[in-house]
Amino acid sequence: MPTTERLPALLEILRERSPVEGAALAREMGVTPRTLTKDIECLRAQGARIEGDAEAGYTLRPGVQLPALALTDDELETLMLGLRWVTGRSDQRLAQAGQSALDKVSAAIPPGFRHGLNKSTLFLRPQAPQETPEVTEAQIHEAIQAERKVSMLYRDASGRATTRVIWPVGLGYFDKKLVLVAWCEKREDFRHFRPARMVVFDILKEGFPIRRQALLERWQALEGVELV
Repeated sequence: MPTTERLPALLEILRERSPVEGAALAREMGVTPRTLTKDIECLRAQGARIEGDAEAGYTLRPGVQLPALALTDDELETLMLGLRWVTGRSDQRLAQAGQSALDKVSAAIPPGFRHGLNKSTLFLRPQAPQETPEVTEAQIHEAIQAERKVSMLYRDASGRATTRVIWPVGLGYFDKKLVLVAWCEKREDFRHFRPARMVVFDILKEGFPIRRQALLERWQALEGVELV
């Protein structure tokens, strides 16, 4: 069985039953213990959370494990470009996740292909200075994920401050600014807010009366936006 077929099969066995003793796993896969060890290390490099060893047995921990992918040169180049964009243009949480994913993809690339990737014709220009909001992206993500209402003091472009209660549903990333998509109770409609203009951002105990996904889909339909 070629490696491209063996690795997904190995993941499936570990997903169905863990732990699995190394010798038994090697026999089931029809490979030598040495090859099995290499396969396990390859899967770990690709992000699979496999714990243990051949003697104690291998255990696959919960998490997303993607099957082995066959990417074209253009697909790989585009994937790396997107990860570099996230790493350099988002908050610390996403930047760290982007760098981790970038490291895993890089580790999975055969050595013979890395030289060509380093000569990629796609690049990112140096990041322009961004706005420095008083409200952190982590706070905004917390409210979005928890589907909790937010009491916010917001200044518009002319500096006038208003108090709003909003239902934050999504955060848009642009080169020089962030835009929060939210349902505004005051306007009874969707509005777009700049975190850099938020003075106060208090997450309330009260949740959304409508599921966030439904709100997001309604906003997408109104704006004609497709999410990646």
